[in-house]
Order: sequence, then C-alpha cells, then structure tokens
Amino acid sequence: MLGLNKSYKGFNHLICAITLVLENSDILTYICKGLYVEIAIQCGTTVASVERNIRTAKEVIWRNCNENVLQSIFRDQYDAKIPNNAIFIDGLTDFIKLMINDELASR
Repeated sequence: MLGLNKSYKGFNHLICAITLVLENSDILTYICKGLYVEIAIQCGTTVASVERNIRTAKEVIWRNCNENVLQSIFRDQYDAKIPNNAIFIDGLTDFIKLMINDELASR
C-alpha cells in the first residue's frame, strides 16, 4: 500500500516508532532525544542511523505511494512536499489510531 518493503532498515524503525508513539504520544515531542534514542536502543543501532533510515523510508513512501493514499492518511497535514520525520510519524500514527477506533466501533 505504501510502497516500502521490509528490506529497508527504516521499515522496522518506522514500526518501532509508531508502536512507541501509540504507547506514549509525548515521546514524539522530543524526537531526537526521546523517540530516536529509544528506537536505537531497541534496534541496537545509533540515533543517527535511526533518523537517516526513517528519512529514507519516508522518501521512498512519498515517491512510490499513490497521492490519493497519502492524502487519506495525512488528511489536513498532507502537502505535496515531503514532511519532516516528526510530522510523518505523527500522521501515520494518527491514521492507525483511526483504523483501530473504526475497528472497535464496528464490533
């Protein structure tokens, strides 16, 4: 759907980032000293690698994904230009929260 496969290191870093933000949205406030550090610890890498790999994954998604899909995920935050990592992670996390809420409401 998003055009990013598991061969990118940023794929796992994005999954970890979304999971951490779902657990504690405040961690996104301090992305470099909070979120990236926690991902680096969990993934056994450096903060710089986490930032770079998420940026690369974001760019691949922005290049490969259908514009309508991006608009539906990022809604009012959508812009044709690539967002920064914090806005990107926040948008994905909000979309997943909406999907979870819709699923729970339909039960």
